[in-house]
Amino acid sequence: MSGELHGTTALIRVHLRTMGVQTAVTVAGIAGIAVAVMTGVLSLFETAESRTRYAATMGSSPATAAINGRGHDLDTIGGIATYEVGFFGLLVLPALVLALTIRSARGQEDLGRVDLVTAARVGRLAPLAAPMTVTFAAIAAAATGIAIGATAVGHDGAGSARYALAVALYLGTVAGFGFLCGEVVQSARGAAGFAFGVLGLLYLVRAVVDGRSLDLPWLTPASWLAAARPFSTAPPAWPYLALAGTTILAGAAALRLRSRRDLGAGVLPPRPGPATGRIRTPLALAAHLSRGSGAGWLAGVAAWGVVMGLLAQEMRSMIGGNPEIARALTGSGSGAPDDALVYLSTVVIGVAAAGVGVQMVGRLAAEESAGRFALVLSGAVSRPAWVAASGAVVAAQIVAVLVVGAVAFGTGATLAGSPWPTSTSAAGAVLVYGAAAALITSVALALFAWSPRRAALAWALPVWALLVALLAETLRMPQWLRDTSPLHWLGRLPMDSLDPVATAVILATTLALLALGFRRLTVRDVAG
Repeated sequence: MSGELHGTTALIRVHLRTMGVQTAVTVAGIAGIAVAVMTGVLSLFETAESRTRYAATMGSSPATAAINGRGHDLDTIGGIATYEVGFFGLLVLPALVLALTIRSARGQEDLGRVDLVTAARVGRLAPLAAPMTVTFAAIAAAATGIAIGATAVGHDGAGSARYALAVALYLGTVAGFGFLCGEVVQSARGAAGFAFGVLGLLYLVRAVVDGRSLDLPWLTPASWLAAARPFSTAPPAWPYLALAGTTILAGAAALRLRSRRDLGAGVLPPRPGPATGRIRTPLALAAHLSRGSGAGWLAGVAAWGVVMGLLAQEMRSMIGGNPEIARALTGSGSGAPDDALVYLSTVVIGVAAAGVGVQMVGRLAAEESAGRFALVLSGAVSRPAWVAASGAVVAAQIVAVLVVGAVAFGTGATLAGSPWPTSTSAAGAVLVYGAAAALITSVALALFAWSPRRAALAWALPVWALLVALLAETLRMPQWLRDTSPLHWLGRLPMDSLDPVATAVILATTLALLALGFRRLTVRDVAG
């Protein structure tokens, strides 16, 4: 085994030089989000009365259990804080870890760098052991930041340390699964799709289990995180042991598979099927490249819309009966619960539309970096035709996500017996948020037009927009900071009135960026 790990230390140094920025951003993002939410909760629930009211409403709500996980110790400020991190801790933070994991391991192999490295005196397992070491160290660093930060702002020190440990073990489980996916699937793109798909599926399974109060807390690792109860006077040990054991097993399985498979291969070989003549045009090629990811986004927003619609009555009662929650969503303790529900539901759909646009642009950048677009353009395809076809597919996917999300929410709300105006308000809000999604996508296109390597920077925009939309009131963000989110320019619809000036500025900026991006793409050199 020692011979197979030869060179790991040197590769760790190389990994820190090549992936250091993304690793640091991941650490800061994990610790920053968790500590920021835990800080904001302190000012929202300062009195015992407010905490008791929170436990009575949120603790008995199937809707919040489905979204945030099962609540424990909600009569304590620490229990409330960990519960409020819920959605981000179950989905957003693991997504950051998965992105780092897939890119640092399978992504490097796809680029041919592992082939070059293993030509030297490097052990067979070293190219995987190095990113695993750095990733787990990054998770440990983020957990340390959570423990120190939560304690510094006023939370119980022992509870903060246990919570940081639980988060680290959960993210370690996710990372181990990500490395395992990189060994099972032959490409980084396929591994990412598989890993994120399973993460979403496990979240939905946990949502059903917790939303229906089924006695199955052991079913998924996401349920183990909630069962850890870090701020309890007698926290159970089994969730920590289960997460630690799963992390070790997943990591060991990934190393075992690496020792047995060929370089560049995977346990599951790709099955492209018989060749067809459907991909004859630039438009067909662009649609083919995005069909898998597009289907995933559509399934995600459909599930979100239906679930939020079905839980409309429950969410309405929860928001209406808890002034602190209403203030966190609306900025005041008053306001129509229906409007707050529509805002919470549709703003996520708008961010998803922006995400599908950014991902499609990133896919185009990856195709160019791999040299495949240069091959396409060497034939009878003109560059303007390629640019126009790609833009048309991106626009179609954004519209599809918006429409499917709005229809799904309306269907769920109607089945739950909500009044028809709730569905129409949601449709209008989704339509308006589509303008912000188009702006974010145009920024991604402009970055891609400047350089394919810069396209990934655009992911900061939808992530930041989601944070501002859901946590601005909790974190007491100043107005200037909120204004850095394109979705915030449009207001919290339908709670706020539509600002026609802001909408016009967004549309004009979008058109200008699209024009500049298309112009740049038609004149600059193509990689490959």
